[in-house]
Amino acid sequence: MVRMRDNETARPWFDERARHLVRPYTITRGRTRPTQDTLNLITHVVANGDVDTRDVEPEAVEILTLCRDQALSVAEIAAKANLPISVVKVLLGDLLDVSAIVTKAPIAVAEMPDIQIVDAVLDGLRELL
Repeated sequence: MVRMRDNETARPWFDERARHLVRPYTITRGRTRPTQDTLNLITHVVANGDVDTRDVEPEAVEILTLCRDQALSVAEIAAKANLPISVVKVLLGDLLDVSAIVTKAPIAVAEMPDIQIVDAVLDGLRELL
């Protein structure tokens, strides 16, 4: 049975003790992989303005709401939406397909500055102080 506090809205697909009443494969319509395989746990996601959510799953609407005012990583979205990472990635792929979100991949290790250069700069700054 779904328990609600006075200030909560109805979420019939979620029970506090039993967790999701709808199986993850139902949320993703049986899909196990996102349409775009560019997302990892630390990819940042931001909602792309106002999107018509009439034909969007409730979980995807929740993701858009979470990412409306701030960039969140895929892992943060999964934690806040209380969904498995795999489900979040599939839903994010759907949202990417309709340009409802913008993603920013983390900096690749190859693009990061060499640690020796950073150490040399820090040493130089320490000498100035």
